[in-house]
Amino acid sequence: MDAPQTEQDKRRADVRAAMNVMDSPVGLGLTVDFEDTYLLSDAIRCYINTADAGTIFCVHASCERDLAAMVQASGFAPAGSQRWGLGALVAYCEHHEQMPPDLLDNLRILNDHRKTLYHYGHSESDNALRRRTSDLIQEVGSSKLREDFKEQRGFEGDNKEVYVFAMDRVLQRNALAALTTGFMLRSWLGVQQR
Repeated sequence: MDAPQTEQDKRRADVRAAMNVMDSPVGLGLTVDFEDTYLLSDAIRCYINTADAGTIFCVHASCERDLAAMVQASGFAPAGSQRWGLGALVAYCEHHEQMPPDLLDNLRILNDHRKTLYHYGHSESDNALRRRTSDLIQEVGSSKLREDFKEQRGFEGDNKEVYVFAMDRVLQRNALAALTTGFMLRSWLGVQQR
């Protein structure tokens, strides 16, 4: 009889599935500098250990560094571009690189999710965690979330506990999407290096 899967086992399977987006594993070996070597691996470690916000921050930093290095290495880097964040780098790459539209969209979403977690002024945007949690509750239904909560936790949760449970689901989805985006970018960069 198989042992029940732990949360970490499920998350490891999620990481393997996310890595399947990579056309070229060469991109995993590409790094900007010593610190960059840890960002994507730390994002994986954060995801497996349920530190979903940490996953988003690490992938964001990895993608930002990778794109910044690409822009700087192009020989056509605009003045001040070494201080650009991910949003400005994605906007630049949209017009100056032949990046796939789905990768550009995923990078924008990653940037929005990180921004709403980090900057208070963005906490009311459509991509804010609170708004996305409310959307999940509408999509799944509060009674279904209560059932899932009771099944996983073994007791009836109050409204606040079930809301936090829903928020955790949203963060996990976003963290997995962030990892997938990081792998997509590294794959694309690996193909460009050939």
